Amino acid sequence: MQFNHPIVIQGGMGIAVSDWRLAKTVSQTGQLGVVSGTAINSVLVRRLQDGDVAGDCRRALKAFPSQEIAQKILDTYFIEGGRQAHQRLQTPSDVQSGVSKALCCN
Repeated sequence: MQFNHPIVIQGGMGIAVSDWRLAKTVSQTGQLGVVSGTAINSVLVRRLQDGDVAGDCRRALKAFPSQEIAQKILDTYFIEGGRQAHQRLQTPSDVQSGVSKALCCN
């Protein structure tokens, strides 16, 4: 059995630094494209509180396996039209602990 290992492994691109488009482009050349999910909860919270202008976060949450958890996240963090300039962001650790509790304890 012969393996064809990738020549290029594009990595180190974190969420909100790069995105799936770069990973897709690299993968379409037969190489390995990767996007890190580190701090995804922080990015999700910030984008929802900033109004999720493109709707990407809300679309992703519609595909989330637990709609109960997805709705709880939307109810807690989504601000239609985005937060006001003086409004403080809620802490992303709230999302992590809320999701963890929902996953382990329901």
